[in-house]
Amino acid sequence: MDNAKKGALFPFSEGSALPWTFRNQNWGRWKLVTKKPLQGISRPKFAIDTFDIIRRVDGGRGSLETVREALDQMGGNIPQDIRERGLATEYEAIICHLLYSINTDDYNIRADHYELDMPSFIQKFHDKPRILCNAFPGIPVFAQDPIGRSNFEIPAPPLQGASSKEYFQLRFLPSPWSNPTSFERYPPVRMTVEIDSIAGTPHTPRIFALGSECNADVLLPRLPCDLRFVRRDECLLHVRDDTEHGGVDSREWARFMTESHLNPSQNLKLRASPKLQIHIPPWMVLPSAWAPTAPFAAPIDYTFTGMEYRRVVSLEEKGYVLSRTVVEGGVSGGRRTEVKLQYVPFSRSSDPANGHGSEGAEASSPSDPLSVGEGFVAFVNKAISFVASVDSFLGRKGSP
Repeated sequence: MDNAKKGALFPFSEGSALPWTFRNQNWGRWKLVTKKPLQGISRPKFAIDTFDIIRRVDGGRGSLETVREALDQMGGNIPQDIRERGLATEYEAIICHLLYSINTDDYNIRADHYELDMPSFIQKFHDKPRILCNAFPGIPVFAQDPIGRSNFEIPAPPLQGASSKEYFQLRFLPSPWSNPTSFERYPPVRMTVEIDSIAGTPHTPRIFALGSECNADVLLPRLPCDLRFVRRDECLLHVRDDTEHGGVDSREWARFMTESHLNPSQNLKLRASPKLQIHIPPWMVLPSAWAPTAPFAAPIDYTFTGMEYRRVVSLEEKGYVLSRTVVEGGVSGGRRTEVKLQYVPFSRSSDPANGHGSEGAEASSPSDPLSVGEGFVAFVNKAISFVASVDSFLGRKGSP
């Protein structure tokens, strides 16, 4: 974005698309102030300039590699021995609107001089609250096979090569009541339970302990959507009899399922047991000067904090997985649709419930974020091109 071009925060009016905790605030999306083109004159095609597509927070010029550099700086380098113990890194790009908080006083400022150049905008708003909204114009059509289609004709052709899954995602945090002095040392945990497509019964869960999660937001004020790039480091834990190296004991899992109602074919109202005991690997426990890390995984009481029911349709091609997920988050989480692109440059089993795509083409493992290299730059480029395709669709829809 050129420093000479000016933009503004346009108020976001779809408050119902936000979590209920944010609906009583004023939010706006940063967009360039442009004149409407004359009838019969097509808009210029958006071109990606890899040397000047990204500006850093300090206003300096960046490139597509700036995204990976930012994620790696926040997430740090993970030692190889930790990688070998099961910590894996995932990258994804979430197509969204990035919204900034607008105070009431700011509306008065905007009434007199609402346009700001990029350095002024960064100086004024980069420290203000910012949230992600999954809703954006064109989301229903954009999710219909944008990988295999060069345009967005209506009606859309049949979806080809797609896979679908339904699963629960449950979240847990270490209990501050059972571990009042050490609960902050243990990682958050999420659990995915896939639902059998025929019988409707839950399968064996997949449990992930979160090592770290980093976000790098990319504002695209010339386009109808923004992007949030995410790096997530997680360790897969298993339900097993021997939990010396981490996981959930088989008997504990049987108790949890007995006290929970997680069978959609039998339970009209779904709920989860409020407590689950998980053995956390010692290398995932934050160190403490007064409490040395145990040599083996110790049982820690976790408290259930939320559940989502997810229906996902995913498409895979050339190492990328594009997924459209309808999320039912209940009273507190609401209902939303997520569209995201995942980077899958290596071989893994196809399972949208665990956040991984299917078999990739490259033999080198990207578990080390520094080895992603040119592949990650291509991933960022592809994500931006998807956002540009949304702009193309909206232009076709609005043309006479």
